[in-house]
Amino acid sequence: MNCPNCGTSFTGSFCPNCGTNVTNSPKKSSKLPLIIIGGVLVLVLGVISLFLLKGNDTKEETSNKENNVNLKKVIFFLKNSSTSKYALFNADGDKLTDFVYTSVSTPFDGKAFARTGNTSLVLDEKGYAVVSATSPSSLYTSSGYYLTLYEDGKTNIITSSGKEVFDATGYSVEDMGDYYITISNKKEFIVFGKDGKELIRENVKGYESKYNDDTGIYANNKYALIFLEGTNYLFDKSNDKLITKFESDTEYCMEDLSSGDTLLSHCRDLNSSPNRKEHKVISRGKVIDVDENCYDIDEVDDTILCTRAKSSYDDYFLTSDYKLGREYSKNEFFYDEHNYVKMDSGEVVFIRNDKEVKRLKDYQIKTTYLQNLNVKEFYALYNRKDQLYHVFTLDGKEAFNYGFKVFNPSKDNIYRVKTDEKYYLMNSKGNKLSKEYDNIYYEKTDNNSYYSVKINDKYSLLDKKENEIYSCSDCDITVRTKLGKDYASAKYNDYEEVVDLNTKKVILKLEGDVLYTDEYIKVRKNGKESYYTYSGKTLFEN
Repeated sequence: MNCPNCGTSFTGSFCPNCGTNVTNSPKKSSKLPLIIIGGVLVLVLGVISLFLLKGNDTKEETSNKENNVNLKKVIFFLKNSSTSKYALFNADGDKLTDFVYTSVSTPFDGKAFARTGNTSLVLDEKGYAVVSATSPSSLYTSSGYYLTLYEDGKTNIITSSGKEVFDATGYSVEDMGDYYITISNKKEFIVFGKDGKELIRENVKGYESKYNDDTGIYANNKYALIFLEGTNYLFDKSNDKLITKFESDTEYCMEDLSSGDTLLSHCRDLNSSPNRKEHKVISRGKVIDVDENCYDIDEVDDTILCTRAKSSYDDYFLTSDYKLGREYSKNEFFYDEHNYVKMDSGEVVFIRNDKEVKRLKDYQIKTTYLQNLNVKEFYALYNRKDQLYHVFTLDGKEAFNYGFKVFNPSKDNIYRVKTDEKYYLMNSKGNKLSKEYDNIYYEKTDNNSYYSVKINDKYSLLDKKENEIYSCSDCDITVRTKLGKDYASAKYNDYEEVVDLNTKKVILKLEGDVLYTDEYIKVRKNGKESYYTYSGKTLFEN
C-alpha cells in the first residue's frame, strides 16, 4: 500500500518513512513519540526486540541447521555518507528500507530502533515499522525488550510491541543490558526481566545512607548483577530469575573464566570497611568467596592464580573451591597445582601429585617457551646435548623415542612438530596426521578443521583430507567463521580475495582496507566505502 501522508509504498501497520498508522483501530503504541539526544547520529542503545505473532513463527524462525544462526534475523544499518542517513539491510543483501533514518540503534534479535524526522520506529526483520512514535512526546530505548515513554508528563515502560509494563512516573530508569531493566525511586527498587516479567521489588533505605545514589549494573552472557544500597543482586539470565542477593561494601565487576565460572572483582571503593572482599566467583549459580588474601587474580593456561599483595606480590594457585593453594614459580611447567616440573640444582624435577617422582640431568626448562610448550598431556623439555625438545609424560616417562626441533600444541590435542627439516601434525600417540611440509599450521573453526601449509614458497589451504582449497605464492591466508559458514581471506600486497570454504570458490576480490564484521564485509579505498555480503553480493557503495 501507499502511505496516505507521504506516499511511500510499504507493507505493515506503520509507514517506515513517516510513521503514519494505517490500521483501522490504532493501538496506543502507535501514538508514541521519541526525542533523540541532539548531535548523536548513531545511538548505542539497548536494542529492541518484538515477539512475532504465532502465525509468523514457522515462516520467520528458520535457522541455519549447522550452526543455529538465524539468518532471517540478521539485519543491520548502513550509512550513506553523502546524506548522513541510514538504511536497513539483511544478511542476504536485501535492502529493506530506503536511506531515510537520521539516528539508529544496533539491531538485536531481528528488531531495530530508528528515527526519521520527528518520528521514531521499531523495525522488524523485514523492515516493517511495528511501533511508531511522534514528537512532542519522547521515547528512549532502555534495554533489549523495553522502551521508556515520556508522554503528557508521565513515564511508562513498554515492550517493543507497545505493551505497557509499568507506570514509572517519579522513577529513574536504568539499563541492565539485553532485556533487563531497573527502575527506582527513593522508596523502592524494581527489576524487570524478559517481556515485562517483574523479578524483584525491594524497599530501599533511600539515598541518605553511607552509599551514594549510583546503581552499579554489570552483565555478561549468563548473569546480570546490580549493586544498590550495600546489596548485590544476582540474576540468572537464562532462567530469568533472581539467584541470590548478598550484602557487601564492594561493588563488583564481571569477568568470564575459561572454566565457565564468572569472576567478580571489586570495581570501586564505597567505604573504608576492613571487611571488604576483593573477589568472588559465581560457580554453577552459587556465589563463592575467594581467599581474602588475593589482591589480584589471573588465568595462566586455564589455571587460576592469586597474587598476594601482603607477600611481595607472590603468586599462588587457587584450589577448585577457590582457596589458597601452593605457591607458584614462574620458572616451572605445570599441568595443574599438584603436577609440575621445576629446576633444582641444574636438574629437572618431576612432581606428581605433590611428590617428587623423577630427576633428569642435561635437561632444562626454557622459560621463553613456556606458553608454547606447556601442553595438557606432556612436558616438552630441552636437551642441552642434542639440542632437541624431548617429550615426557606427567610421571617422567619419555613419550617418544626421538626428539623434536619444534614441538607446539594446537587445538584438539594435535601437535605441530618438526623433526628433520619438515613440519607435520601428530597426535598424542605419535601418529602422523598429515604429510610433511615446509611449514604447517592447524586451523580449527566451529564447523571444520583446515591445514595451512607451505611447499616451495607456495602457500596452500587444505581441507581435513589435505585436498587443496586455495593456494598462492605471496599471500597471507586467514580462516574465519561468519554467519555460521567458513571463509578464508587471502591477503596480497595490493588486494584481497575472499573464498567460500564450502564451495571452494573465490567470491570477492577486494582492493583497499578490508574489515570483516559479523554481518558484512566493508572495504575502504581512496575515501570511498563499499559493503558486501558474505555471499559476494554488493550491498552498497558510498
